[in-house]
Amino acid sequence: MVVLFLSLKGLFVNSILVIIGTFVSYYIIIIASFHHNYWTVCILCKYTDG
Repeated sequence: MVVLFLSLKGLFVNSILVIIGTFVSYYIIIIASFHHNYWTVCILCKYTDG
């Protein structure tokens, strides 16, 4: 019973870590792409404005 509880606890912790890692990686990708697009737009605006 204790072994089952510990294995379930480990599985739960692993799933939480995987979920957190997935969210963090998605967040980093979104922020990076947003910053990239933002800087691209700024550069384009500077070039088009002269």
